[in-house]
Amino acid sequence: MLSCWLAGVCFFSSVTLWHIPVSTALSYTVVPRNVSQDVGKAATFLCGVSPETAATRVDFTIYRRHGNYSVLCPGEPLSLPSQGLNGYCEVKGEELRAVWSVAYNSRKDNGTYVACRPTGLSPAFAYLTVKENSSYFAALIGCVIGGFVGILAVFGLVYLGMRRSERFRKCLKGQTSQDDLSTITEQ
Repeated sequence: MLSCWLAGVCFFSSVTLWHIPVSTALSYTVVPRNVSQDVGKAATFLCGVSPETAATRVDFTIYRRHGNYSVLCPGEPLSLPSQGLNGYCEVKGEELRAVWSVAYNSRKDNGTYVACRPTGLSPAFAYLTVKENSSYFAALIGCVIGGFVGILAVFGLVYLGMRRSERFRKCLKGQTSQDDLSTITEQ
């Protein structure tokens, strides 16, 4: 009796699980994340949704001081080499992914943000924070101090070289009045 009951439960469970539909609701697989990067370094923003179907659309927009640009997925890539921007779409399995890549950033890019707007989902946002690279200032200070010491060394060596030079001594010494008289009498 117990084995019959267990067999019935197993059969009912397998039939029930077999008929449960797999969820096909659109959802984020990659939510855009805030990026904190040093000056001059690259930054990449991603936005992914799944499942990728013919009706799936993603509007991925980057907002910068230089202008706002959008990549519509699926669609054509957008490349702006003069601004170091590259936006494109890719399909990875069941996922439709939009990508914005900033090749190099400056302090002016601080506050740049992206908005990912898939059809049927609420938008997601991410921000770029640009940090100053402290090693840059250390290198700058080192170069200034090194340049100053180098200039002092060059002037010191020139001074020592001129001090020992007979020709330079005569030039600085000038001619005395006695030398002038002897020059006049010789003529």
